[in-house]
Amino acid sequence: MFQIGTLSFALGRRAPACALLVMAVAMLTSLAIGVGAWAQDRPPNLPRSVLGLALTAMLALTVGHVAGGSGWGFGWGSGWRFAFENGPTIDDGGKVAGDSSKQSADRAETPSVDAPGDYPGVILWPEIKPVTTLVAPLTRGRFGFGSAPRPLTIPFGGEYWMFRWPYSHPPKNSFFKRGAPTVAFFRTTDNRPLQMEAHHKLEGPLRMSCCRSIEVLILNADKNPASIALQTILIDSRTITRQSLGVAPVFSIPDLNVEKPIPVPEMLKFAFPASPRIEQFDEIEVDFHRTGDRRDKSARVAIDRFVLRP
Repeated sequence: MFQIGTLSFALGRRAPACALLVMAVAMLTSLAIGVGAWAQDRPPNLPRSVLGLALTAMLALTVGHVAGGSGWGFGWGSGWRFAFENGPTIDDGGKVAGDSSKQSADRAETPSVDAPGDYPGVILWPEIKPVTTLVAPLTRGRFGFGSAPRPLTIPFGGEYWMFRWPYSHPPKNSFFKRGAPTVAFFRTTDNRPLQMEAHHKLEGPLRMSCCRSIEVLILNADKNPASIALQTILIDSRTITRQSLGVAPVFSIPDLNVEKPIPVPEMLKFAFPASPRIEQFDEIEVDFHRTGDRRDKSARVAIDRFVLRP
């Protein structure tokens, strides 16, 4: 039990390792009682049941602490958290350390040994862009007169969410950072699937009848684009209803001959359904699906803008 538990611990399987080590301790205790090593003529300071329970709890806490996470030793701590490639740091208030401190700026660019397992979720803000005014696409008059409808371009100014089950969104103590997924890379510490989403809220609702399709212009810097597909979802926050527009794979390939691939643009098109579930939408969600061994890692794909086609 002790040997298999030690091997399981070395492989990162903390839950079975904890159970096996506890069983090994229990067997050694039983053996000690059987051979007479346990002194029967001297009553213990605590009842045996209470003492055994305390030792078991201490062993479980020790396994969880040595594994490098803040849990109870059963994979319930750092397994939900993320490791950061560029060593991000946050202040005591849970916000990103400002650029005014040279020390915090240096720490943000230098890999840190304390980075893995520090945050249960990630929220990325895109770089600051000029404020744009949202104008609904023009439509033709009742009898076909009036100006021709024109497409509506919406620069992406929302947030990128990264979290994992059982969360449905990043919790309050998530890591906040301004940047793009093409530069900032994340993965889970226990190789479990990472949920990656982009959310953009509109200034006002748009009716589903306004457009025939939506185009998502992305910037791809991922070296494995064949494992990535994007799903666009329209949300009506008034009724909390969602309308999926389908999934589109990423085909563009950045230049792999350089150390850091330069993002290449690609346009993904999603058609509006003939009979939608919602009448209007005021939020656009894009889910990043990864396949194979990429599900525990973020995609190096950023959203540049949306184009609504009447």
